[in-house]
Amino acid sequence: MKQVVLWGVLIGMLVILGQKLSAQEFKLELNGYSANVSGDFTKNSMEDEGAGYVSEAFGSNLEFKYYYNHIGFGIRIDYVEYARDDDSYIRDLKNYLGIVDENYTMTENYFYSAYNLQFGLTYAYDLSRKFQLEPYFYFGLNVFISPIERAIYQKNGVTYTYRKDPVGYAGVGYVPGVKILWKITKHFGLNLAMEYEGMALSEETEEDIIYSYNSFNKHRVDKAYNPASFNIGLGLTFSFGKGLED
Repeated sequence: MKQVVLWGVLIGMLVILGQKLSAQEFKLELNGYSANVSGDFTKNSMEDEGAGYVSEAFGSNLEFKYYYNHIGFGIRIDYVEYARDDDSYIRDLKNYLGIVDENYTMTENYFYSAYNLQFGLTYAYDLSRKFQLEPYFYFGLNVFISPIERAIYQKNGVTYTYRKDPVGYAGVGYVPGVKILWKITKHFGLNLAMEYEGMALSEETEEDIIYSYNSFNKHRVDKAYNPASFNIGLGLTFSFGKGLED
């Protein structure tokens, strides 16, 4: 509830700012998209440096843009969840742990998450009074977090606990893309976006622990994820400012 109130206050402040400034136009957008992930990040391997078992991804972002003579300057906050192929990952994890029967329990929340702060440059080209074409390029900072993993299982009469804590990665990302905007009214519109998103993240070490009442083992593997995806999404646009057409 507090987050909803904070977003409402932020949007209200931006609207007031747009009304007071003599800018040509402001736009506030809320977008959601589906991502077709490619590259090493989709590989199924527990030892490969860039593999993540990722099968699909979904994201959303809040975008604020200021326009002057069709040239836009934007900032957006982007969040993405990358879902693993659970069947493939659990199968390989069971082989890694030596689980051969059904005497185990595991968490099922196997997804990576990314939090991105991006700055961009756009150009709004009017196709007609109702439709607008907008190519854009965003560049920014990325924070990427690996999944939490937990399992309890029994092997040879001994109960073991497996755990891997989340690891944070930092890096940069870039997003070239294009949008088609349908202006429903003076202030509201819908857009269809197609974009490519790439990231270059730091290399980090992921560590898992396997322990029982009389044993304790650590295993480390270096990881260097570089997620890349082709995104298709829909968004709601709210335009305001003194530069809007009557």
